[in-house]
Amino acid sequence: MINAAYHEEWVPKLEGRKYVLERVYMNAYLVQDISTVREFAALHCDLNDSEVYKVSPHLHVWIVGEPLRHAHLPLNIGHLKQVTSSVAKLTSAFKGGLKIIRHEIVRRYCEYLASA
Repeated sequence: MINAAYHEEWVPKLEGRKYVLERVYMNAYLVQDISTVREFAALHCDLNDSEVYKVSPHLHVWIVGEPLRHAHLPLNIGHLKQVTSSVAKLTSAFKGGLKIIRHEIVRRYCEYLASA
């Protein structure tokens, strides 16, 4: 079974009661039993990071292990300004990233397990 956790961080702007989105994280976990939970994959976006690969919605494929599990695989680096121009556009990009996790990582991993 695969479970997921979603987290957003909003920070106040200096001029008042407005907040800006700083990070969006969705982590997926492979649950084999109550005591065996492994990080599987993640979709992150760190909007104020200095590394462009982290600003774009990006994938981590934790299940592959070291050292690649820490690689930031950006999904929208070619049109970063457009994707980060609004919460609606960022949400749309995140949905695309979730589809990639579902179809390209989860599905292929499940097929691999079934054939092993």
